[in-house]
Amino acid sequence: MLTQEEPMFTISNKINNWLAHAIFLLIVGIVFVTSGSSLANADAVFRTELAFITLCLFTPLPFSKIIYEHKRTAIVMALWFLCITFSLIHSPLNLLEKPFVLERYVQTLTHVLTFLFFWNFIYRSGAKIERFLFAAPLSTLLIVGAFFYEWLDFSSHLSLGSLSLKWWHEPPFNSHLRHTGYQATAGLSVLIALFIFKKASRYEAALQFIALTMLWSFVLWLGGRAAIMSAIGVMLYIWMIVRIKSINKNLSFCALGASPILGLFVSELLPNLDWSGAIRIYHSVSTADNINDLSTGRIKIWLSTWESLKDHPIFGLGPQGYYYMPNRIFGYQPHNVFLQFLTEWGLIGSVLFLYLLVTGFWQGVKLHIVNRDTNLNQSALAAGAIIVALTIHSLVDGTYYHPQPSFYLAMAYAFWLCPDRPKNKHDNLQK
Repeated sequence: MLTQEEPMFTISNKINNWLAHAIFLLIVGIVFVTSGSSLANADAVFRTELAFITLCLFTPLPFSKIIYEHKRTAIVMALWFLCITFSLIHSPLNLLEKPFVLERYVQTLTHVLTFLFFWNFIYRSGAKIERFLFAAPLSTLLIVGAFFYEWLDFSSHLSLGSLSLKWWHEPPFNSHLRHTGYQATAGLSVLIALFIFKKASRYEAALQFIALTMLWSFVLWLGGRAAIMSAIGVMLYIWMIVRIKSINKNLSFCALGASPILGLFVSELLPNLDWSGAIRIYHSVSTADNINDLSTGRIKIWLSTWESLKDHPIFGLGPQGYYYMPNRIFGYQPHNVFLQFLTEWGLIGSVLFLYLLVTGFWQGVKLHIVNRDTNLNQSALAAGAIIVALTIHSLVDGTYYHPQPSFYLAMAYAFWLCPDRPKNKHDNLQK
């Protein structure tokens, strides 16, 4: 994948600083363009990514050099591009005649380009990625503030039930509450990773712990089981790294374990709505009559998706194939990353893209964990935490489909695949 020892050529300090500020604002602001329907969100994020790519044209991407240095990855990516194009043109559903299909195709390619330009900028500029990663929890805390403001504003003339319904379908700056959960999961994952590895004064550590507890409270209050399990998965990811590298972080782990417990307490003090809180999750799980109810209808969705897909397994149904399949039950995507890839690209396209994802993640593991003797790049590990969280989430939801989490994944993979630069060595954690 995209890793090297030395950058191909560097970026001037003036352009570097200008782009770094612009990218930080972009990452903070990506959540504020996503109000409206899922399709409107996809278009808004697409336009935002185009603006980012346009900014990065000030530091042109040396495609020929990248292809030469990474021949195997370039070949796999080219085959994947040909495959998804074939799936679009030869869709059994005649998708070229449907609205939103070409947009989905172009948006998918734009996510990949966003990853390439992110990687190119960070790799060649040597910019510290920690500032960009902090943008995710910062924007999440701003969303927490927006929820609080709406609660104060509407509590005088809306019943709790009406507010619950409104937030479910139209939460602040998003089209659905579960999409807010994607945002919160990404922000919480960054703070979990940076909290355990970050060297900070007592004052800074206290502020980090308060922010971490606030985000745990928010995730637990949102009531999304996948988001909660993803955050727990990130804690296990951090624990494994600490064990592998034999780092003594007992005190930090005590604080890290205390934050979700405090968050659980705080979340139950917040407004008790139809979908909120960990106690509601317990009741819904304990009272489920069958596995389909336990999965909130996902088993039925998965089976219906396979019924439409099984006669076209090689190249799938094409972009937005799930949305246009005859027996669609609910939503824009099948709530599972493997079925999503299979539906849109078929077996060949799915295998090629999964190869890129798996080898990319493993390259980051070798780069930042396995091949490191004494240091750990904490910022890269925080990027890995986003990948771990949103990938776990993708097993039962659309984090590789919807635009905002796809943007975070493109960013995280780019950071994950950037090797340490000499100017950043003071950021590394010593044993």
